[in-house]
Amino acid sequence: MSQAVDKAQSFKVSVIVPIYNVEEYLAECLDSLLHQTIDSIEVVMVDDGSPDNSAVIAKKYAEKYANFVYYYKENGGLGSARNFGVKQARGEYITFVDSDDIVDDDLYEKMYYRANKDNSDMAICNVLRFNSKMTIPSGLHQYVFKNIENNTHITKNPNLFFDTISCNKLFRRSFFIENGLEFPTGILYEDIPVMIPAHFLANNVSVVETSYYWWRMRDGASKSITQNTGSLKNLNDRLSVLERLEKFYKEHNVPEDIVIQSERKNLIIDLMIFVNACKSVTSEQAYAIFDVISAFIKEHINPKAFDLIPVIFREKYKAVMANDLKRLLDVYEYQLQGYYSAELKENDDRLIMTAPTPLFDKDRY
Repeated sequence: MSQAVDKAQSFKVSVIVPIYNVEEYLAECLDSLLHQTIDSIEVVMVDDGSPDNSAVIAKKYAEKYANFVYYYKENGGLGSARNFGVKQARGEYITFVDSDDIVDDDLYEKMYYRANKDNSDMAICNVLRFNSKMTIPSGLHQYVFKNIENNTHITKNPNLFFDTISCNKLFRRSFFIENGLEFPTGILYEDIPVMIPAHFLANNVSVVETSYYWWRMRDGASKSITQNTGSLKNLNDRLSVLERLEKFYKEHNVPEDIVIQSERKNLIIDLMIFVNACKSVTSEQAYAIFDVISAFIKEHINPKAFDLIPVIFREKYKAVMANDLKRLLDVYEYQLQGYYSAELKENDDRLIMTAPTPLFDKDRY
């Protein structure tokens, strides 16, 4: 059962926490929200029909803390749970936290202050990846936060195309609702077709660099579904959300030079994670991935986008398009070994690296 709430009560920030099979991590997540330094915060816990003991944990927080609210709904997936939470939220701003992640204690105080001061529809923060053994910078957000300035926008800073997760963002609730922003259901990677349109539709994006969202990497057998990058289902879901973005760009007359920046990100991240998975799957699976990616590139990627990615990435795509698994594995081997044995020479204050193998031909993609 869900608890009764006073809909008239308001908060500065509502944190929406979808819950499903996270009994191992949930208390750590909720404790990080309990310790927030902001003076007005609501935690909206949405139990998406979780079959484990997550509900028991969530209900204890709801019983003990007045600003923690528990809701139960039939299972509908992450997107469905987030959409449900948005409808229940009472905050001036809303944000999302995955229930296996944590946040710095002062994160929402800083994000709310920044967004409120700048009158921004959105604020973003930096992200760390972590598990039981290590903490590392988020690869995505190393792109996002490279030379970033406050009061920015995706039309001014193309690195924001890499800012595709929902959980490092604070949204003005009225902005989110009035623009009809809803997460798709029944597919993976549901953040992407919502977050990039949000970047375009926002009046301004405020930036918090000194506090972090901690995005968990699942260990071993508990790996999340989206970490299975050898799956054709995952690949097709990923391409489906990229096609949704393409539709958004056409509907909103986004200029070609900006769309190409989005396609650059597709090549560096969205497609490349599946290309890289080919070294760890069977040859049959690898060729199936080749077929899907090749077809997508031919139909949806402007050749100009290849000029914006590293040469070693272009070589990988050449191998994929040529259906040449051996060549792709050679590129991997070069990437692992070649850089370390390459000859470095200094020329006019520049370092020039001479590759140890004739792997790269002179033709560009």
